[in-house]
Formats: sequence, structure tokens, C-alpha cells
Amino acid sequence: MNATTTRLLTRAAALCMPVFLGACAATGENQSAGQRVADGTRVELNQPLRFPGRSARAYVQFGETLRRNDVNEWAPYCSFGLNRNRDGAPLVREVGPTTFTVSDSRSGVDVSLVPDDAGPAGLIRDRGIMVAGQFGGGRGGTPALHIYYTTMSLYSEQQPQVDDLTCAYRGSLPDRNLTVEEIRDTLGDIARLY
Repeated sequence: MNATTTRLLTRAAALCMPVFLGACAATGENQSAGQRVADGTRVELNQPLRFPGRSARAYVQFGETLRRNDVNEWAPYCSFGLNRNRDGAPLVREVGPTTFTVSDSRSGVDVSLVPDDAGPAGLIRDRGIMVAGQFGGGRGGTPALHIYYTTMSLYSEQQPQVDDLTCAYRGSLPDRNLTVEEIRDTLGDIARLY
């Protein structure tokens, strides 16, 4: 086998890996019963949330609201999502305090590939910082990043434009989804899960 064929087979295997990992990480199956957010759980929003520009997501981390670019994806963060109108713009710019009911909760892992030019020894550049880790590859391979998420579908008669609350963080295998307690800590006083 020549070097070109080996390189093509390596890349093809790397592109197929997310499919195999996604099949293994069945939605909702990778959390114990103590970690799952139960249907019927309440999410009480204690202060107004502003959605900047055309963004349909408002981000919370360490109990503070943040702009998307200020979120550290390597630490737990949450985001409230809005329904959008036909042109993709969010229906509102601000949501007031209210209580939502979780109608569905699902957890999983998204896998994203890092390009071969990520840097030496599998280093990747994340928000201007070089980060090293076990990403399943390295120089000459295609490492993978894993985003562990829990998405809760939300409903409130007072704020029907709010669609979901997603809590996540970026990691490498063998990590896990956030626990309910970690989600509570991430939201701080902005919102309460009960």
C-alpha cells in the first residue's frame, strides 16, 4: 500500500468514526437515572434574559449571563433557545422571569473532527489558547472533540417563544454528561431546576 492510499484510508476511517460513536452514544442512554432530568421538572427563570442581535440563544455559565464568544466550552454552560420566525430571526429579544415545564429531556454526545492542521501533537486552538488533550488522534490523524449535552424541551404559557434549555461542555472520552446538580450550579441564581 502506498502513502497516498494509507492516508485516504486513515481519513475515511476518521470520517466514519463519529457515526460509530454516535450509534454507541444513544440519546438518553448514557446517563444513570440519578443524572437524568425528569419530564415534568420545573425550570424557574428568576431574572430577564436578553438575546443579543439576531441570536436565538442566551448563554449562562458560572451563574452569569454571557455573550456566546465569552463562553468557555471546556466548563459546563447552558443556553436558553428561542423559536424563530420564517427569516430565521428570534421572535423576541428579551424573556422575563417565569416558570417552564420540561416536556422532554435527552442527553448525548456530539463528535466534531479537528482538521489535520490543528497544530503539533494534537494541539488545537480554542479562543486563542492552545489546548492539549487526548482527542483520539494526533499529528497525521484527525482527532475528535466531544460535546456532552443535555437538552430539555421547555413549555410555558407566559413565554411560549422559549423552546429549550441545553447544558453542555466540551471534553474527550471517557467523559460523561452533566449531572442535575452540575446543571443547577451552572445556572446559579439565574434559574432554578426543581
